[in-house]
Amino acid sequence: FGYGHTGELARLAEIVHEKYPSSLKILVGFSMGGNIVTKYLGEEPERQKMFVGAVSVCQGYDIIKNGEYMLRWNRLARLYNWAITNDALKSTMKRHAKTMRGIYDQRKVAASTCIQDFDA
Repeated sequence: FGYGHTGELARLAEIVHEKYPSSLKILVGFSMGGNIVTKYLGEEPERQKMFVGAVSVCQGYDIIKNGEYMLRWNRLARLYNWAITNDALKSTMKRHAKTMRGIYDQRKVAASTCIQDFDA
């Protein structure tokens, strides 16, 4: 499980920057995305020059420490994990499938049932 990897965001930022080099860009991340945005900008500070601003909203919990818990049914954690995967991650990927073609294995994304599968 590779939560916190920023390679995908880095590639997406490159694509957007190449396609719209003179556009002002703001990077926004919510929950897990907030963690990734913060990590992405901190890993290589020169990346910050591509954006006029960045917002990290409601940064999530430590998914590495909670990864096993998120696969259990205690307090419906597994259901929450499934809902995030289907309602947020997979639906976003489906909406942008044409743009993301070649970046992701869309069959693998469609088959994922939890964040861990989605990110594998």
